[in-house]
Amino acid sequence: MYVNWEGWYRLFIHGQSVQMPDTCVAQLSCGTHAPLWLNGEHPSVEDGVVTRDVCGHWNNDCCLFQSNPIRVKACPGDYYVYKFVSPTTCHLAYCADDGYSDTTPTPTIETVTVSTTTISDPCSGYNTIDDYWRDIHLNSYQDYGHDDSLVEWSGWYRLYLNGESAQMSEWCVSYMGCGGETGLFLSGSHPRLEDGVVTREVMGTNMWWWYHNQCASYRSDPIQVKACPGDFYVYKLTTPDVSIYRPSYCAVSFSSISDDPCYNYESLDRPWRATTESGLYICDEIFSWSGWYRLYHHGMNIQMSETCVHQYSCNAYWGLSLNGPHPLIEEGVVTREVCTGDSWGGCCDYKSKPIRVKACPGNYYVYELVNPINGSGYCTDVSTISQTDFITTPAFLTGSSVILSDPCSSYNILDDYWRSTRNYTYWYGYITGHDDTREEWDGWYRLFINGSSAQMPEFCVYYMSCGGFSSLYLGSSHPRVEDGVVTREVYGSYYERCSYYTSNPIQVKACPGDYYVYKLTRPNLAIPLPSYCAVPLSTPSVDPCDSYTSLDEPWRSTDNYYYNFSYYNSMCDYNVEWNGWYRLFISETLIHSWKMEWSHDASVGPHGMDAVVMNLIPYESKPVQETSMFMSLSDQWIVLLTVQVNNNGHLTFDGPWYSYSPYAFPAYGGKDIIAPFWTDIDNGGNGVISYQQYTSGDVLTQATQDINQYFPDLSFSASWVFVATWDRVAYYPQSGTETSFQVVLISDGHLSFVIMNYGTIVPSQRYVQAGYDTIDSSHHFSITGLLVNDFTSLTYSSNVNLTGRWAFRTDHGSRGCQFNGLAVQLGDSFWSDSTCQERCICTSSGLQCRLEPCSYSQACRRAAFQYSCQNIQRQTCTISGDPHYYTFDYQVFHFQGTCTYVLSEACGNGLPYYRIEGKNDHRGSTHVSWTRMVRVIVYDEEIELIKDHYYEAKVNGTLTATPFSLRNGSIQVYQSGFSLAISTDFGLVVTYDAYSWVSISVPYEYQNATCGLCGNFNLHPEDDFRSPSGEILSSDVDFANSWKVEGDTDPECHNVRCTGLACAGCSDDEMSVYGDTNHCGILGDMFGPFAACHSVLSTQTYTENCMYDLCLGGGYQPILCQALNVYAAQCQQQGVQLGHWRQQGFCEIQCPEHSHFEPQGTSCPATCTDPSTPMNCPLPNQESCICDAGYILSAGTCVPEADCGCIFEGFYYAEGQSVVLDEDCGRQCVCSSRTMICHQHQCGPAEVCEVHHGVRGCRPTSYASCSVEGLGFYHTFDGQTFRYPGACGLTLARVMAPSQLPSFLLTVEKVPRGLQGFARFLKFEAEGTHVSIEMGEGSNVQVDGQMVGLPISVGSGQISIYHSGVMGFVLQTNFGVTIRADWPHIVRITVPSTYSGSLGGLCGNLNGNIYDEFISPDGVLLDGPQAFADSWRDGSLSAHCEDPTDHWESGHYQNSQFSEQCSIMSMPNGPFADCSTILNPTQRFQDCIQMLEHTSGAREALCEALRGYTLLCQENGIAVGEWRNITHCEPICPPNAHYDLCGSSCPASCPSLSFPFQCTLQCQEGCQCNDGLVLNGDHCVPPMGCGCRYAGRYRQPGERFWHGEECQSLCVCDGITGNVHCTPSSCSEQELCSVVEGEYGCHPSPHASCSASGDPHYISFDGTYFDFQGTCRYVLATVCNDTRGLPHFQVDARNEAWHGLQVSITVEVFVNVSGHLVHMSQDLNGYSSVRVDGEVKNLPILLDSGRVSVYSTGSNTLVSTDFGLSVTYGFWAVNIIVPADYQGIMCGLCGNFNGHTEDDFMTPSGYLAASVDQFGAEWKVEDEIPCNDGCGDNCPMCQDQSTAHAMCEIIRDNQGPFSFCHPSVDPQAYFNDCSFDVCLSGNLHDVLCHSIQSYVRACQSANAVVYPWRESASCVNYRSTVHIHS
Repeated sequence: MYVNWEGWYRLFIHGQSVQMPDTCVAQLSCGTHAPLWLNGEHPSVEDGVVTRDVCGHWNNDCCLFQSNPIRVKACPGDYYVYKFVSPTTCHLAYCADDGYSDTTPTPTIETVTVSTTTISDPCSGYNTIDDYWRDIHLNSYQDYGHDDSLVEWSGWYRLYLNGESAQMSEWCVSYMGCGGETGLFLSGSHPRLEDGVVTREVMGTNMWWWYHNQCASYRSDPIQVKACPGDFYVYKLTTPDVSIYRPSYCAVSFSSISDDPCYNYESLDRPWRATTESGLYICDEIFSWSGWYRLYHHGMNIQMSETCVHQYSCNAYWGLSLNGPHPLIEEGVVTREVCTGDSWGGCCDYKSKPIRVKACPGNYYVYELVNPINGSGYCTDVSTISQTDFITTPAFLTGSSVILSDPCSSYNILDDYWRSTRNYTYWYGYITGHDDTREEWDGWYRLFINGSSAQMPEFCVYYMSCGGFSSLYLGSSHPRVEDGVVTREVYGSYYERCSYYTSNPIQVKACPGDYYVYKLTRPNLAIPLPSYCAVPLSTPSVDPCDSYTSLDEPWRSTDNYYYNFSYYNSMCDYNVEWNGWYRLFISETLIHSWKMEWSHDASVGPHGMDAVVMNLIPYESKPVQETSMFMSLSDQWIVLLTVQVNNNGHLTFDGPWYSYSPYAFPAYGGKDIIAPFWTDIDNGGNGVISYQQYTSGDVLTQATQDINQYFPDLSFSASWVFVATWDRVAYYPQSGTETSFQVVLISDGHLSFVIMNYGTIVPSQRYVQAGYDTIDSSHHFSITGLLVNDFTSLTYSSNVNLTGRWAFRTDHGSRGCQFNGLAVQLGDSFWSDSTCQERCICTSSGLQCRLEPCSYSQACRRAAFQYSCQNIQRQTCTISGDPHYYTFDYQVFHFQGTCTYVLSEACGNGLPYYRIEGKNDHRGSTHVSWTRMVRVIVYDEEIELIKDHYYEAKVNGTLTATPFSLRNGSIQVYQSGFSLAISTDFGLVVTYDAYSWVSISVPYEYQNATCGLCGNFNLHPEDDFRSPSGEILSSDVDFANSWKVEGDTDPECHNVRCTGLACAGCSDDEMSVYGDTNHCGILGDMFGPFAACHSVLSTQTYTENCMYDLCLGGGYQPILCQALNVYAAQCQQQGVQLGHWRQQGFCEIQCPEHSHFEPQGTSCPATCTDPSTPMNCPLPNQESCICDAGYILSAGTCVPEADCGCIFEGFYYAEGQSVVLDEDCGRQCVCSSRTMICHQHQCGPAEVCEVHHGVRGCRPTSYASCSVEGLGFYHTFDGQTFRYPGACGLTLARVMAPSQLPSFLLTVEKVPRGLQGFARFLKFEAEGTHVSIEMGEGSNVQVDGQMVGLPISVGSGQISIYHSGVMGFVLQTNFGVTIRADWPHIVRITVPSTYSGSLGGLCGNLNGNIYDEFISPDGVLLDGPQAFADSWRDGSLSAHCEDPTDHWESGHYQNSQFSEQCSIMSMPNGPFADCSTILNPTQRFQDCIQMLEHTSGAREALCEALRGYTLLCQENGIAVGEWRNITHCEPICPPNAHYDLCGSSCPASCPSLSFPFQCTLQCQEGCQCNDGLVLNGDHCVPPMGCGCRYAGRYRQPGERFWHGEECQSLCVCDGITGNVHCTPSSCSEQELCSVVEGEYGCHPSPHASCSASGDPHYISFDGTYFDFQGTCRYVLATVCNDTRGLPHFQVDARNEAWHGLQVSITVEVFVNVSGHLVHMSQDLNGYSSVRVDGEVKNLPILLDSGRVSVYSTGSNTLVSTDFGLSVTYGFWAVNIIVPADYQGIMCGLCGNFNGHTEDDFMTPSGYLAASVDQFGAEWKVEDEIPCNDGCGDNCPMCQDQSTAHAMCEIIRDNQGPFSFCHPSVDPQAYFNDCSFDVCLSGNLHDVLCHSIQSYVRACQSANAVVYPWRESASCVNYRSTVHIHS
């Protein structure tokens, strides 16, 4: 547009012929905004000259700009020429299509030349260039269009600017065109005289705003430069690179300094320029800078910032800082580049004009400030404030002064036109820059405006009026003449907020002659650019109600819709010469008035929530413009009111208003506003905003009906209605969403109403206000309350019982309250002082104040009225993943250290101090680490957030349930979503998700005042790696390690040397897989669930980090979900509501019992501490687990509201919780029924009160250890050593004496696995909890009989059990007992000294006396270790349980080598050298020799001895050197594991991939999982092989299990997601919910067994023992009262007197089943036979098609059925087994099988028999064989059973072959029967063997192991006496 186009043009690019494009070109191409292209095809040669339209592409419209047409001609040679003309407007440029080119030679370009003189020395022979427009200090938009590529450069040049010597710029200035559009400057400094001619690079910067990183935009051809005597330079300029758009060489001149600027400067004291200030946009380019300036801050020295300043700081759009340090005094005057950050977060991407700086004596600086680039302001650094003794008097402007006594006749005249309130400079895009703090005010002043008398305004004046930025006005009315001199407050406005600033008061006097004089003073320095305002002074000479001009112009009617651009301009009232007062008419009719006062009496009915309806009043839609009407604001005056429908959801009445940033109501500002939905609305893409006014018709009828319904008893009739509608509008920037709402104004001339209607309200990322406010907020109402960024509930809310509608009456106010003489509206609230501790609410009963500190994450700040708790702007640093650090300044780095590091710390002066530390750990891979703890130190309190602690935090070491507050609410700790948060009253917010993600948010006051891994928050990412000493490091690893916190005792803490993501590698294939939309790529999917957040938060780094984390985790979905959650959570914190990205099977959330998942749940959940928290939550909604209805959070658990606990001394305790309180543990308290009951408590003599693992209690002062090692070597607590070969059961330690300490028992047991091997178990009992751990590969762990997976915490956290390695585990208690086992041979027990003298077992009594160690359980001191150990064994088959010594190969070492091999323990330079100087190895040396002796020199014996000493050393924190290679003790590790000399004792395990508890153990040698694998039980698996944690237990992947009381749910562990899915279920009728072999669940109901043996001795189905000697046939078992349709059967037995005695044996058994009778018999000689249906049969035989089988097994005959009945007979003993189905329907001598023994003697007639004989006789089966029913009182007795006892003792011998059956089958009854039978038989061996066989049969039925017994019982030939005939 600015090119002087003339003639025809041919297009070239780099010498290649090109043409104009004839298709649409992308906007912002071709070096301009809207590129121009031919709208039509190029002509052919034969077409000649043609005319073509030209289009400009903008706003996604290819032809939005239709420029002037041009002529085009095709030329021979295949090229085109164009006759260009000036486009229609600026920002349009003709494009050249570089996709087309030919090789036609470039024609000669006519250039402008400069005459040259050729002389050898360029310093005396040069050309001169003096072009003012080359000055870099000029506005870039002035005089641009010059092009140095069109100049014919020749020779050397000297530069001038306006006749003064100049030089080329060495400094880049953004937007620098220097007369062209690309300013060229030297890349480097000028040479010195002695350098001669040098060559310098030339760089270019573009002048347009859209060029990011401008100073590196172009590189031109280099030039030669020479420094000349006389202090000037010459340049050999050349034609710039033709690819640069309109290049121009830049020049700069600096005026010579005649006086030292250190003593000739102007003072500039503007505190609002500080880096900590923001909120305004004051641009320094509008000031008339002249000379040198010294900077002050409230009278103290301050200097410009040397570091990058955040955008919007210093009350400017761009804050300016020096790009380099200040000079030293000896450097004199230096030139410095000036930088600013930009909206992309870069620092010094844009550069302002350079300035000169000088250091002065007295430790201050002076600056030669110049007009900077647009929108910027010079910043002062508050961290550099220092005291000064004086301020040099500045050069103030003064008015003429006459000193007389009366100020009315002695005043200065102040006549500045720009002081007028009508000088509203904002509309003209500039501020005149006046600043009354720079005036030297002296005496009294009278105001004039252009010679007319004026006065200061008494009303609020909009900011940026009156020539400055902050407009000053009187706080109250002027005085009268008779008042004399009075003092008045002076206020300044801040945006729309009146009285925001309070200036210094002034004196005022009313003078005769109707004018005022003012004693003006310097305004408050804290006010930005204040200026005293003036308004014309005129007093009506007559009453304007009687003297006015009639204004009757019909076109002014609001009903007159006519919109024409030219007509609109001609009707503009700006062009009217207004004079005097006016009364409005339309056709001689007075315009209807509308009375609008304001009221907050809005609640006139219940809220309706029935349906979503948008109640729009019908109207004709018309474009938005303003409308006028009369409005009665008082009873006397009618003034002209303009209703402005503004784009951003509000109506105003004093002109259009652009504001898209809502403020809170009440604002106590200067504006009347009705805001149905005030937010940043953009209807450029979609939506219509329209309005209409009605004075008749159906709309008035509808309005009348509505108002009378909502406000009855008014008899209202509407006469005027105004409707404004925002229909399906979008949010900025062009969100494409559709939000609809409407406001309706209704009046009858006396009463006035406002109705607000809401349709669909789409969630917004921006703050929203809905309601109304008046000038000074005398009346207001806010539907939203606080400013919120998601108020979609407007659609469903109401105050008139109609969803989506709110109605207000606005013509009368409501009675309010007073606070310090100021009015407070009814219902308003505020905080009374700067601590925000006390909140006051105006009620109908007056002002009521109560203690109520700020809510979560809010900060106490000054508000429009007093103070309020506000959501403030913060800068955030995050740590996530493995971990990835995102600093405050957007620097991203990755650090894998495992120590504790300072994440962020307050390092500035004058701000509240805080310090945040983070502790990392490994999870699966040792190459990377994750955050496991966050420690916040603030206000002298230490708060820790710990991994896996989702609902509690440590306060000064003590675990405390959230929420809670400290320091009177100055610190708040609470749960928010899935994170715990800590917020302070000064605005610090720290969150941790108890897994890995940390966010730290600090207020902007902390800019340039932080340090640590999160950086210094100076918006310079390049200097974030600053160490504590201030050094900027190049390595992220060195930087992070420099912030390591001293005192981290974690054995895993060590410095890492790998850098960032290079610590572990991922292949390209892996990254490709994990980058797809099924994995991390879902973040960036433009159609995916996260797309709504893309415009707010870039996904790139989050996606990259997700891929890296997922790669290291082997694709483990929980890692993916955590990475996605990090992005989702930050989006939700920004108010963005995402799509449903969690699905079943993909990142689904499983909430705890009595809660449910909500994707947009409250961030302030209801708790027992504060049930109403969600109602006033200031935080955006986020993903949460919310308690079900009727439940509430109690210490992290959802409980019925009636089950809430206790609030005691400021903290919450759950119902039943017991705690020890006070520093001396002086109280023990328990919460019971919401009351805390406390008792005195004290620690014992060997205890100290301290906090351990977060719990306060009495802790022991010392500990002792006992160990059991290979081949049975024992080392007791008191240091005694002995060897014992072992037993099947041994007590290692137990509490013997009664004690207040927790009782415990530790035993080791061997349980047979078949007849050859044993399984080793360690069993621990304490506080009612029983733990059994199998020591060995694939070990099983049972707690209270149920099988569990490790890790686990049981007994309410009293006992924790976890693997310490692949081949070991640890059991820890909270009372100090620790057991550590490393199989197969080593067990170590550590107990606290508080148990001194109270223990027993093989580990001794812990009394410090080594000589009384061998005490038996009875308290007897025994002679030696053998007797001592024997006394502590349970005796079971001891000989079989001794540890063998022959399983190792003997002879590896000879006797002579034993001592030499074992001496490695004490070698001075050996691997144990450090340990042997602390732990005497003598005893271990002797043990080692003994082990070699016992194994005849087995190498394994030496290895075990050395391994035991190694573990002892490491347990005591002493390092051990490599010893296995020396001794050839190669370790054997299972698959996927490796040996580590000092491996972690707290290995990462499933499913969390980390150690689940606090690690306190030292490292130990042993097998560790290979890198990238974790422990799953005792197997090493990749994360994908992990299972699930559910209900406190770990489950294997794919494991199915039952859960809930009575097996209510059947669950399965999904190893992919780590989640458990449960479905309702129950056991079948044939099953019972029980624990069987450690597994809880539905198991087949147990069968019942009944037996008769011996003489005979009976055991019923329900376990009743009895003897009955009847010799008849009896019913043993049959089915009675069956209603279930089960198969019927009956079993009878016939007894016979045995060898003529009065006792009997069973000789026949009859089984009647399936229609067959099976008869089994055995005579007294042992001969047996089987008959079926009366016929003798050979066995085996099948009956009833195989449903019944009869066969022999050993010496027994067995009848078995397909429905579970089994009858076994042999050795005159019968055993009957019936399935569980028959429970309760059996009868006979075997009882009724109902689980009750007391009714077993039930007779067939249904009554209980009185005796056994009666019971037996009742079940007799009549036959013809003579018999009797028992012996009655004449049963035989055996007087001397001693021999029989001795013979039968084998049954109950705890060292005998049946000892392992004793726990399953009680041997006592069988022993008694055996003794009786054997005695009666005269001690016959056959009877003995017969009796023992009965017990064997019972043991085998119980699946118990029975060892060989016949030889020891002399029953080897017993079976040969039995003969079976069939």
